[in-house]
Parts: sequence; C-alpha cells; structure tokens
Amino acid sequence: MRLPVLLALAVLSFPALASDRDDKGFGLIFGPGIMFGSFSSPDSDSAAPNSVSLSLEKPVNKNFAWRADYAFGIDGDDTEFEGLTYNVEVDRIFSGFMKLHFGSEWSQYYALVGFSKGEFSAHADFLPAYRYSDMSLSWGAGVGMKVDHKTLMSLEYISYMAGGDVDFAGFGLRFTQEF
Repeated sequence: MRLPVLLALAVLSFPALASDRDDKGFGLIFGPGIMFGSFSSPDSDSAAPNSVSLSLEKPVNKNFAWRADYAFGIDGDDTEFEGLTYNVEVDRIFSGFMKLHFGSEWSQYYALVGFSKGEFSAHADFLPAYRYSDMSLSWGAGVGMKVDHKTLMSLEYISYMAGGDVDFAGFGLRFTQEF
C-alpha cells in the first residue's frame, strides 16, 4: 500500500521540483502554531487534546519545501474507558513532510505528505499512565495569507496518524516567519 502512494507522490512532485528557483528569501522558515486535535484508539472513546506545534521549513524552490514538525501537549481531554475517566495528552509528535505550495504574492495553498511518529499518554487517578505510540503516513492541507512580506498566517488540517493503534488529526493555526 505504501509503495504505490510513495510512487504517486514522487511523480506528482516532478513539476514542483522542476520549477525555477527564486533566489530571494530562500533561507529557513520557522512556524509556531497551535493544534486542536482529535484522538481515538480501539480501546477508548475519542478525546480532543490540544498541542503546540513548532515547524522548521527549508524551501527548495518556489513550489516545493521540506518541513519538519515537533508537537507537544498543552491541554489534555477526558475520555471514558472501562468505567474510569482518563485524561489523554499528546506527549510528542515528530513529523517530516514534503510540502507542495502554490499561490499568489499574498496567499498560499499547500499540501503536506510525509510520516509522523507520535506518543500519547492516558492518566487516571491512582493508576499508572497508559502509553500509546504509533507511526504512520501523514497528510495535510492548508491555506495561508501573508501578514507582511515575510510573515504568513495559515489554517491547516493534518492527519498525523490513521489506521493503526492510534488515530490523531487536527486543525491548526500557524504563524510562519522567514529568516
């Protein structure tokens, strides 16, 4: 399953990679954001833990970039499991994405495809924490508007993990700054 998906992504990325490189503003892009998540697993109800996400991006040309994300929890959410209430939190998520983006001088539309590894914990009173860990193909889409010449505000949806021990996705609000 993963091989056909990766081959399709490689073929779709050729036009973006072939695009001419613009030498203005191609350093690094740092982007802090907040992610409003949705967590589920086969052995518990769903929960909505929130997290802070930090991204570092390296543009290759005007339509293609590599992006790395790190997220950590700031606010857990309660869920029921076997008659007990557990507080589910994001411990950490590491992600690596290929970013294809298009747009005008003041707006941007983008797609993300990559892999994520996430760790989550569920705490109940007087019991040891239950830990979830999973790795999965990730994808996302976003839209952004420039606030000024080097600052972009974007709204994005990312499906970090699906189909394994854990499903986790979320909507995020991110500010990115070129430097």
